Amino acid sequence: DRLPPERELAEHLGVSRNSLREAIRTLEMMGLLSSEQGSGNYISCDISRNLADSLNLLFLLGQIDYRQVSETRKALETEAALLAADRITPVQLAQLERLVGSISNPDESRNSEPDRDLHELIAKASQNELINQLLTALMDSINTFVSDMRREIKLNPENGRRLQAAHEQLVDGLRRSDKNEIIRALDEHFYLIDTNIKGPRGQYDETYDTDSYGIWPRKPTPVEEDTDTPVEKSDNSSDVSIKIS
Repeated sequence: DRLPPERELAEHLGVSRNSLREAIRTLEMMGLLSSEQGSGNYISCDISRNLADSLNLLFLLGQIDYRQVSETRKALETEAALLAADRITPVQLAQLERLVGSISNPDESRNSEPDRDLHELIAKASQNELINQLLTALMDSINTFVSDMRREIKLNPENGRRLQAAHEQLVDGLRRSDKNEIIRALDEHFYLIDTNIKGPRGQYDETYDTDSYGIWPRKPTPVEEDTDTPVEKSDNSSDVSIKIS
């Protein structure tokens, strides 16, 4: 919806035009309004854009990384898919089946967009607007990263086949409302992503163990030996006690 002209709106609200402009600027930053040069101000409620901007800032400040985003995305997408199993429409299901077929194109540069469309459609099929907005913001923040990750996975032909199979299994689970199959498909999907995940400088995150399926325990921090702490041995040579001075 388009807002009335500034002068008319300021008179209606009983405020100055400067105060109104400041309020509009604040609402625009929050993603609630959008301004178009020469056209006016519109109610947009584009919350995902504001969230994406905040996430991008956190990336720049080094407060979050791709691993954290992937973990959050997995949690949200799993819940979205489980909700969609009960709520997806026949039209949406038909669209998913077309999309899953189109992301197997031999030209990898043509696969990223339908891949993203597939995941966005599942989020919409959940009929949970908050999950949809959060996932849209996440995907807007890592759109380039997702494309790069697909290429990274596809470098290994077997992993490429596994990723496509996971997408097909996910759509099949939604078709049959089989929530166990949906969970298995998403576990495989994110396992392939997380085993290939890299930081923004192209370095693997070595603080995480990629050997365990779907679980990412932090490697224990080495404990430095305290050479200043005296060690006393008891009469039993196998019994060692530490005395802290």
